[in-house]
Amino acid sequence: MFISKKIAISGGDIFRDDYSVAFGGTDEYIDTGTTFQSTFRGDHSYSMWIKPDDGQPSGTTHMFLGTKDSSEDYIYGAILESGKIRYFFKANNDNDQLDTDTAVFTDGQQEWTHIAITAQKSASLGFKLYVNGVLHKEQNSSATSSENWEAYTSSTNFLIGAYNNEGTAALPYEGGMSDFAIYNKVLSASEVFSIYNNRQPFNHNDSSFKGNLVTWYRMGDGLESGGGSTMYDMAGSNNGTLTNIDTGDIQGDVPK
Repeated sequence: MFISKKIAISGGDIFRDDYSVAFGGTDEYIDTGTTFQSTFRGDHSYSMWIKPDDGQPSGTTHMFLGTKDSSEDYIYGAILESGKIRYFFKANNDNDQLDTDTAVFTDGQQEWTHIAITAQKSASLGFKLYVNGVLHKEQNSSATSSENWEAYTSSTNFLIGAYNNEGTAALPYEGGMSDFAIYNKVLSASEVFSIYNNRQPFNHNDSSFKGNLVTWYRMGDGLESGGGSTMYDMAGSNNGTLTNIDTGDIQGDVPK
C-alpha cells in the first residue's frame, strides 16, 4: 500500500508526493541528457530527498550525482564509507571539496533525509550543506579561481544515482531518492528551510525563487506518473532517461 503525502495549494488543489525512485546500487541511474555546463559555471544549488539502504557503505563510496569530463573538470556528490557527505568541484584543474565533519548517516538502513548543497563561486565559506533544513557544514570554495570556475567544461552528461566517469556510470548509489532539483543560485538558509517544509511536499514551481529553478525531477510524480522510461523535467526541458530502472523501481515509499 502506497504512503502518500499531500498538501493543499492555492486554488484548493492538492500537491502530492506519491512516488520515489529506488536505485539498486549496481547499474541503475538517470541520465539527464545534458551537462549543465552553463549552470555549473556559476553559483548553483541542489536539493533532494535521499534514503540510503546503507548509510555507511562498506568498501565503497556511493555517488548520488556527478560527472567527469576529464581530470581537469568534474563534479560529484557522495556518501562516504564513514557516513559523511562530500561535494567535490573541479574546474580547469582547480578544485574545492566539502566534507562533513561528522557522519550524516549511521550504519545500516536510513530514514528519508533532505539534503541541500549550495555552491558560491570562489568564495569564503562558499560551500554549504544542509541536512533536514539545518546548516550542517560550511567550507571555502576559494581554491578555485573565478576564472577557472567560469571555465568549467564538460561534454559528459550529468547523472543522478551514479557518477559519469568519462562516459561510464560508476560508483552507483543504493537507496531511495525523491524530488531532485538544481538551481542556478545560492539558495539561502530560509529558502532551504522552506524546501524542507517540515517534511511536507514542496512545489518547486510555486515559490518566490522559482525563477532560478533549472531542473526538477519529481522521481515518479511528474509526467511519468509512476512508470515509463523517461524522467520528466518539471521545470525545464532536460528530460532524463531511466537506465536499468523499471516500473518496479518507482515505489510508493516517500518522505514523511
